[in-house]
Amino acid sequence: MPKITTTELKKLNCESVYRLLYDRKQLTKQKICNLLELSRPTVTNCLEELLEQKKICRGVQSRDTGGRPAVTYCFNENAKVSIGVEVMAEKINIASVDLYGHIKQSRSVKLAFVNSESYFQQAADWIKTFIGTLEEDSANILGITISFQGILAEDNEHIIFSKLLGSHLFTRSDFSRYFTSPVFLAHDSEMAAGAELWHYRELRNAIYLSVNPYMGSGIIVNGAILHTPNLSSGILEHMVTHPEGRLCYCGKRGCADSCCSINALEREAGCDLPEFMRLLRDGDERAGRVWQSYLHELAILIDNARMVLPGDVILGGLLAEYLKEEDTEALKKEVLSLTAIPQADFEILIGHYGNRATLVGSALKNITKYLEREKLR
Repeated sequence: MPKITTTELKKLNCESVYRLLYDRKQLTKQKICNLLELSRPTVTNCLEELLEQKKICRGVQSRDTGGRPAVTYCFNENAKVSIGVEVMAEKINIASVDLYGHIKQSRSVKLAFVNSESYFQQAADWIKTFIGTLEEDSANILGITISFQGILAEDNEHIIFSKLLGSHLFTRSDFSRYFTSPVFLAHDSEMAAGAELWHYRELRNAIYLSVNPYMGSGIIVNGAILHTPNLSSGILEHMVTHPEGRLCYCGKRGCADSCCSINALEREAGCDLPEFMRLLRDGDERAGRVWQSYLHELAILIDNARMVLPGDVILGGLLAEYLKEEDTEALKKEVLSLTAIPQADFEILIGHYGNRATLVGSALKNITKYLEREKLR
């Protein structure tokens, strides 16, 4: 076995210190020495190098030892930033996200999607203006991931299906030519599922349902987002649950989207989601009946999906911002009343990021690569 060199050992030690600070966020020098079982001079050298690279910073003084205050060292979550962009039919959302997956700044602009040079120019100008307000060195921007309401081709260069945008005849270069930072395309629901997996890191197998005006979905297998050519992470929203049902925008009848989306709920309720949820929480009888019918439709979709992937379920998107534990309990009870195998237990979790999951997940695409490269995850 070849002997490790002094340079290699120093690099390994610095990686260990950096990884520890990422996990613990803030520690004193002595605490780092104790946890890693490294000498004080070794840790001092690593901290000085990481400080010089601006990967860490000095924090507040600690009195944990009860004696003289000790300087703490913090992981610098702002050392790098990633940009998440969500392109929708009627608007664009954007956010900058730090290395812990926290949104630093976000904005939206009304800009109807049109497959034209003028649209791409306007969108790029707006994105660049947003990035300019961050006052970030361009070297600190890990990349820009642009998510669409559509399915990405295997080459990651163009969209192959996007009925909601009205066109799929555009490519990554239509955006990337305007930027110096790396630009990537992504499927919105897959990115949203990735954000929720970032939060619920203990999950192994799960189904993610993004319940927005239109539905989306994602599949988590063995602790990772499933990604397949042509169908991304799955499109459960176009699973037919009522063959003779309402016409879906995809062209089929009775898709889950036509029964389980927020558009479907609002259509049955006769009012928008905030007003409906207010009525429901106030005990309105009609709202209660509509809600029970809606949960039944969701339960059909969940039961069907769980026959393929028997895992937990994450309810995300805009609906997540209104859900309570009593709702997930009622939904689970409804699923168990329908399923052929009620012994197969599972949990229904409320999405942590709500309707911002796509933005966070898009940015995390680049952050995850950075953390892996730096051996932090």
